[in-house]
Amino acid sequence: VARKLHEPGYLLAAEESGGIGYGFHIPERDGILTALLLMEMMSYYKQPLSRLVSDFLDEWDKPHYGRIDFYAPSEILQLNFHRLQEKTPEKLGNLSIKKVKEIDGLKWYFKGGWVLMRISQTEPMGRIYVMASSQPEIREILALCRGLLTKK
Repeated sequence: VARKLHEPGYLLAAEESGGIGYGFHIPERDGILTALLLMEMMSYYKQPLSRLVSDFLDEWDKPHYGRIDFYAPSEILQLNFHRLQEKTPEKLGNLSIKKVKEIDGLKWYFKGGWVLMRISQTEPMGRIYVMASSQPEIREILALCRGLLTKK
């Protein structure tokens, strides 16, 4: 991700653990800079951070997000992951897959969201992340993708 930050068009990269790196800064996560930028934003808008977040969610709708981590035999995860890389299904349940990216895993985009599947290179574990229009839809996508990665 750090290499991508220095390509034109990339402003920032964020990790699920909370680390944020910036394209205009050093190629590392920087919590101090993040805190300073948040304080600058609060000063500019003269609002507490809680209000800025609330306003953002009101304008952009609250995202629905889900994630699962699961153990499965490495050889099965690897085989299924590579099969999915070679041939993307047209549909995932009733969702049409519109676009595919293979940065940091296998990411499928569909109307209203996406799913990212990753497999660990150090342990027999799969991880699936989903952003979609509702929690029931997320649960369905997580189950479908887990099935795709673990089928024998």
